Amino acid sequence: MSNATEQNNNLKDLVLRKIESGELSMKPKYYFVLKVSLLIFIAFVTFMLSALLVSYILFSLREGGQFFLIGFGTRGLYEFFMVFPWLLLGLDILLLLFLDWLLKSFRFGYNSPIIYLFSGSLLLITVLGSLINFTSFHDNMMRRAEGKNLPFAGGLYDGLRKSHDGLFLGTIVAIEGNEFMITNSDNDPRFSETIKVIATINADIQNRFSLGDKVFIAGDVVNGAIHAYGVHAVTP
Repeated sequence: MSNATEQNNNLKDLVLRKIESGELSMKPKYYFVLKVSLLIFIAFVTFMLSALLVSYILFSLREGGQFFLIGFGTRGLYEFFMVFPWLLLGLDILLLLFLDWLLKSFRFGYNSPIIYLFSGSLLLITVLGSLINFTSFHDNMMRRAEGKNLPFAGGLYDGLRKSHDGLFLGTIVAIEGNEFMITNSDNDPRFSETIKVIATINADIQNRFSLGDKVFIAGDVVNGAIHAYGVHAVTP
């Protein structure tokens, strides 16, 4: 008898003795089926939650105007990093790590280096999150939130399109050189019905924009007027 056969027999005898002594218990087949099914379900839910969170981050940056900051020079980049939803990104990374831990329970995940699992999961989640933004999902959720018809997670959407902390939204009603007037769409108490905007950069306002254009403005409030370092048109 070979050593390998003898070792297998010894292992078999050891397992049988532990079963007889109660140290090990036999599990029915459905137990393992349910366990695998539960793991797959949790992994799927985690994957979808992570993708939805990525899509929401992208959607909120676009609707809130923060994406436009990237094109507003050094000041814009600084402000972008200051207003970026790092907490949501951190939460998504935790979901991603949890997903990778779950995938390690499966054969393909167990044999894969964690960096490959993380990179692959990140790529798939980012692609799916981006694709979700091509649908009307978040737009519908935001409309429901604005209509007070979204009891859960409504706070995530309500107010995304409003002016906030150095970013202003309004419709151009008058243009004179690099100065123009916009509507006070959000009824900001700091301003009257219209807001004067002074472009502190060579923005060529008259040639780039027209009356009725809706714009995002990045700037500082000085003496009741917005001194803008960036202006970007909002697509309908």
